[in-house]
Amino acid sequence: ERLRTYRDRYGLDARQWVFLTGSDVQVRHVLIDQMKLHVGNKEPSVDNPNIYDIAHIGKFALFDQHGDLRGLFGTEPVELAALVSAARFLVEKGA
Repeated sequence: ERLRTYRDRYGLDARQWVFLTGSDVQVRHVLIDQMKLHVGNKEPSVDNPNIYDIAHIGKFALFDQHGDLRGLFGTEPVELAALVSAARFLVEKGA
């Protein structure tokens, strides 16, 4: 419910965004063990102790058809173009 509220508040398209939820152990397992991504510890917000900040990577992660991480891409135009190119390569080659 919280993720749906967040998605709606920021006008995010559910067809383009996937939000992960679960226990701390489950989320860390997926992000760290399976996706090989960094995630920090849950810290209370300075402005509101009922809201938590969690440091995490600010990049797009591209995974192949086998679930292997193939690259991390920033949001600059050249990096987004590289992401599109890499994704096309994976689709065309079935890698």
